[in-house]
Amino acid sequence: MMADPVRSVRHAAARSTLDVPLGALGEQRLNLARRARAELRSTLYALSDFPETQMQIGGMSMTMRNMRLADAAFDEAARMDPQLIDAWMTRAQIALALRDPERAIRILAKGIGENPTSAPLRRSRGAILADLGKLDGALADLREASRLRPDDTALETDIVFVLLRLNRDGEALDKLNTVRRRNADRPEFLDLSAILNQRLGRTKEAAASARELVERFPRYQRRPGLDRFLRSVK
Repeated sequence: MMADPVRSVRHAAARSTLDVPLGALGEQRLNLARRARAELRSTLYALSDFPETQMQIGGMSMTMRNMRLADAAFDEAARMDPQLIDAWMTRAQIALALRDPERAIRILAKGIGENPTSAPLRRSRGAILADLGKLDGALADLREASRLRPDDTALETDIVFVLLRLNRDGEALDKLNTVRRRNADRPEFLDLSAILNQRLGRTKEAAASARELVERFPRYQRRPGLDRFLRSVK
């Protein structure tokens, strides 16, 4: 395919070998791969004034595990089109892959500055802040993301876990109950309900959630303390 007379076919073949070390190819395929990759690079760089092309260059660079070049390409794409959410998101992912979460936060902050109504950017920064233990900042971002995307159950669940870590159990339970009204068939929500009610001293409600979990979802992998708790309230 790398010798195909149709250029788009050669380009597709070149992309398919980007994650393969050249040394792993036989001599004939090696020469073809070098020519196909060079042609693909030449084509992309000729179109490098377009953000979509920079995104392609960034994707190719990630496939080849050249994260610095990938970051530069996605940065250029975001400079050309600041509303290109995927560019900001991918730059943050690269920073995380390079074990630099603070840089990821700065990238997302800049992206949010350009796109203040982007729920994905807010949620991504909130998740990183939560991982760093900066829970108040995480909660603020997640709540704003939820306001922008009010029907996103995963976002609201993230908020429950942050509230749980902040020991704001009453707020966490209120939020969880809101989520459960829309998604009643999730065993993990029953498990969380049991935990939160137990922490709030609401033994009857905790036991009801725990029993419902056991009866409706017998294959759910229960935490060790759940069965012990149920035995204690019989």
